[in-house]
Order: sequence, then C-alpha cells, then structure tokens
Amino acid sequence: MVNHRDDAITAREGICVVGNLNMDLLIRGVPQLPEWGQEVVGHEHQFFPAGQAGYLALGLAALGTPVSVVGVVGDDPEGTLIVEALRDAGACSAGVSSLTGEQTGLTVALVRPDGERAFASNIGCSGRLTDELLRDAMHVVERHRTVALVGLFMVSNLGFDAAHRFLAQCRRRGQSTMLDTGWDPADWPETTLIALRRMLREVDLFLPNLDEAQAITGQRTAEHALAALSDVCPGTVVIKCGAEGSISWHEGRTLRHPAIATTAIDAVGAGDVFDAGLLAALEREMPIEEALRHAHATASLYVSRPRDRYPTADQVSGHARNHSTDTGAHQ
Repeated sequence: MVNHRDDAITAREGICVVGNLNMDLLIRGVPQLPEWGQEVVGHEHQFFPAGQAGYLALGLAALGTPVSVVGVVGDDPEGTLIVEALRDAGACSAGVSSLTGEQTGLTVALVRPDGERAFASNIGCSGRLTDELLRDAMHVVERHRTVALVGLFMVSNLGFDAAHRFLAQCRRRGQSTMLDTGWDPADWPETTLIALRRMLREVDLFLPNLDEAQAITGQRTAEHALAALSDVCPGTVVIKCGAEGSISWHEGRTLRHPAIATTAIDAVGAGDVFDAGLLAALEREMPIEEALRHAHATASLYVSRPRDRYPTADQVSGHARNHSTDTGAHQ
C-alpha cells in the first residue's frame, strides 16, 4: 500500500472498516437453485453476523489486528447480535449506529455441495449509512492507520460523491485507503463505472474479485483487467481469482500467487476474509509477496471450516509455511 503517514500521526494503528453490516442465513448442501414455485432442500443452516464490513472486521479481530467498525444496524435483536459479536471478538463498535425503528439487513446464502454460492439480500438499514453519519463517526475513523471502505453498493445512501470525498480526506490526513466495492446489483451502468474510476484515484489498495474486475474494465482476462485497473488506481491492485489464486499490480510489478488447495465447506465471506489476511499482514509491515501468502492462507483456513471459521495469526502463519510457494514477479 502507498503510505502517506508523517511523523505527527505515526501513533495511528490498525484498521477502520466502513461498510455494510447484516445477518446471514446460510443453507449448505443446496443442489441447485429452485424454479419459481418450487423448493429445494439443503442439509444444514447457520445464522451469523455478516455483511462485508462484518466479515472483514471479525477476520481482522481474530488475527489480532486492532479494528473498529463504522456502519449502521437496526434497533432489533439482529442489530444487537451484530454489535455483541463485534465486541466479543475484540473489535471496537463505537462507530456503529443503531437506528430507531429500522430493520437490520439480511442475506440468504444458498451454498452448493462444492462450496459455490448464490445470494438474495434485503439490505435493510445498511442503506441508511449517510455522509452525515460518517462525519459523526470521524473520531473513530481518524485514529487508525488504514481505512477500509467495503460493500459500497449495500450502503447506497452514501453515494459515490460522498465516498470519494471521504477517501480523499483520509489520504490527506495521511491514512492509507482500501476499497472493496462488492458486486453491483444494478449490473454496472456506465454512470457507476465513471464514478468508480474517479474514486479509484483515492485508493491505495483495491481488492476486487475477478467478476467485478471484468465488469469494471470490460476486459475478459484477469491480466487485461489488471492492466486496465492499474491505469486508473495509483496504488496496489489485487484481483481475487478464487481457486485460481490472485494476480496483483504492485509498484510496477505483476505478482501471481496460487491459491492453497483446499476442500471448501463454503465460500461465503471468503473474499472478505482474504482481505482481512492481507490487511493484517500489511499492518505488520510484511512485504507484499509474504502478505499475499498470508491472505491466501487465511482464506484457505476459513473456507475449510464449518464453524469457528476465523483463523488466528499463529494458525495462518503455520498454514502459510506449510504451503509455501514462490510468487511469480514480472516487470
């Protein structure tokens, strides 16, 4: 990541995660999606705190990285559960607002036996995160070294202009910025792409998955999408390619890193936990190649576990050592 710190703010540490919070209802073992009026049967279900901000923050907390969350929940049992889960994990929830009379969001995730998944979401009050609420939480944002904005399309009232201003302000304060937009439910209209490309000028670390990178750039291959994104983003770009690993652009080099061969229980939240592994490693000032190994190891452990999914830093380090491979670097 590009580092904009100066001597006056070197005391900052950790990550501030800004984005969507919701509950996930996950049903595993679903053989295929049902047709309208039909039903399919899975073999187990879980209900747990989620949203891109939730997955990322819980992953960072498990890795021992100082983390705070800025977002909104409803004043309902689900909102209370999310806040309690963050606190129990060791994340700071001072920036989470409980909105009176509002409903916390819910995502239903149907997971195939091979771990692939499909989602249906009610974003609930996540869409109520506004520029004003973000300003109210600025005392939380300002004390961290890195600010991660995630789930941009699930916090729709924030808007691209406000998000752009927010990231620019963070960089002017000397903070590093990370962006993981998630998928656009509106299927990436041109107005969105123009606004996103402008926003990327204020991003030090951009972490799309391959589908998102292809949609944003119009390019069919990971290599061409990476080249297009590196033209508009001044920082590091990492494209997450699932079982194919990742491809990155960092300081003039293309880096390729394989995924760790893993039997996946499900991949719900895997990209966000990859993000957590990478951010935690960079927070510890690991070189980018080592940080990517830790990101892949973090995601590998997470997807292989049905419960207690978030790995610790020691578990990730051991897993990364046991599956060490060289990252290919090309000028």
